[in-house]
Amino acid sequence: MNNSARRTLSAVLVLTSAITLAACGQTPLDTLPQSTITAQSVNVDSNGVGWVGKGDVQTAFNWNNAQAQRYVQNVTFTFEQSVRYELDCYKEVEVGRDREIKTITRTVKRTSNINATITYEARKTGQWTGYNLKGFSSTDTNAPTDLSCTGDDGNRSGWMQDGEPRITSGADGGLFVTWNSIKVALPNTPIVVY
Repeated sequence: MNNSARRTLSAVLVLTSAITLAACGQTPLDTLPQSTITAQSVNVDSNGVGWVGKGDVQTAFNWNNAQAQRYVQNVTFTFEQSVRYELDCYKEVEVGRDREIKTITRTVKRTSNINATITYEARKTGQWTGYNLKGFSSTDTNAPTDLSCTGDDGNRSGWMQDGEPRITSGADGGLFVTWNSIKVALPNTPIVVY
């Protein structure tokens, strides 16, 4: 059988397979192993400890295997979430008597860097398999700079701060991988950290 006949036969077999799958209510993608079409493994807890598989990083940046091997040292992981800060303020209405009290609220984004080590599988090729996430290395926990005691009219006159700003709630956040200033959210990582 010559090459032209082989290509024709291959095309007929592929077309026949697709028609057979369609008749059964399936597509060619339905028959692939699940790991072929989905992320390998992302698992992180509220302390920033967990695992990110090589395939998830490759998929995030659309890398082939050679690129993944070359850039393995150049990725970083962060966790981001929205955090709500509150600050109590008071103003004496009449000296020594009643106080008017109000709470100022602001929501800001908080970013936590995560320590990660590369995991290698014991093979001759030195292929890496993923990243062990070792927990948060630093967190931007500064209260927002616009959180100050002011009246409803924007006037600070007479308003005093009562204590320090405090975090009262945090929304679900997510794990991000960054390479070459490109940040991509990783799948399956919504966790709550206050």
